[in-house]
Amino acid sequence: LLTNRVNVGANEGGIGTVQVIGGGSRLTTDEVMSVGVDGRGILDIKNGGQFVQTGQNPSISIGGPQQNAFGTIKVDGEGSKVSTVGQMHVGAGGRGEIIISNGAEVLSGQVLVGLGSRGEVTVSGNSVWKAKDFLIGSEWSGDGTLFVRDGGKVETNGDIGILVNPTG
Repeated sequence: LLTNRVNVGANEGGIGTVQVIGGGSRLTTDEVMSVGVDGRGILDIKNGGQFVQTGQNPSISIGGPQQNAFGTIKVDGEGSKVSTVGQMHVGAGGRGEIIISNGAEVLSGQVLVGLGSRGEVTVSGNSVWKAKDFLIGSEWSGDGTLFVRDGGKVETNGDIGILVNPTG
């Protein structure tokens, strides 16, 4: 599936789920992927499925911008992948989480975890997240948490840091 923009869990009180399952399964956007905009959104990528952004100004927002939003991205299993050159916001006004497990891979530009709200990242089971920068918390009272366990890795060619005034 190729599209310009995807909003999962866009309406208040609503629940949206997108699954990309199995080798050869791929969701591609040119611009914005928002998971949990004003409701509950889930993007589930597993068993070799892939989500790829190809546009000039791509971005991924997980949990926000509305306070009651809750977004989750799960990337599970070898060959499963999320790829963007754009920014990823985990907890961008609402609550956001991304769980990368069992040999999955995420490639991204700058990552902001807890951008004025609650963001949580877990990388485990020989999975890897390669990012330009990986920044936890924010100067806007963000609460960001990063768990790297059981052979998981976070790699960056820039900074891994905790920003001013975070709680996480």
